[in-house]
Amino acid sequence: MSTEPLEWVDLYSDQLYAYALRMVRSHDLALDLVQETFLAALAGKDSFESRSKEKTWLFGILKHKILDHLRKKDRHTSLDEHDEEKHAWEKHFNEQGKWTIPPGLWNAKAEDLFERKEFFDILEKCISRLTENLAHVFMLREIQEETSESVCQTLNISQNNLWTRMYRARTAIRECLEEHWFSDK
Repeated sequence: MSTEPLEWVDLYSDQLYAYALRMVRSHDLALDLVQETFLAALAGKDSFESRSKEKTWLFGILKHKILDHLRKKDRHTSLDEHDEEKHAWEKHFNEQGKWTIPPGLWNAKAEDLFERKEFFDILEKCISRLTENLAHVFMLREIQEETSESVCQTLNISQNNLWTRMYRARTAIRECLEEHWFSDK
């Protein structure tokens, strides 16, 4: 072990907290998950084999803590939240299933956007506007790059449900980016 457990908080807590907050969108829960991460690491420090860096090991523990939380949370999602998603979705399409307002044209190159911090700030705000169900699926699949099978297993949902949620999340993010980023560009 390269550093002592007492140093972990000073060295890694801010980064772990920022990651947890992006994933669970709750200050208190993110703090709890980071604390649980440090406790689990302290309990397992003797089994750490130094095959990865300490920071990577701690992030791996946090990732599993977050996945465990999401598994539990998604099983208890209310029907009201699903109805809210459906209602928000209906504004995009007419009765024939066609776009009420077609997607806008983006003239920017993806490579240029990824170099701009302002774009990521807007993207993060757009993601934060998603319902929890859509945000969880989007974050697991697109940010954490989990496989579809893993996301379905974690959230206990079907492949069809996964792709429905991903489509809704991507559409909502696209709409938000068009309004807050591309409209001025």
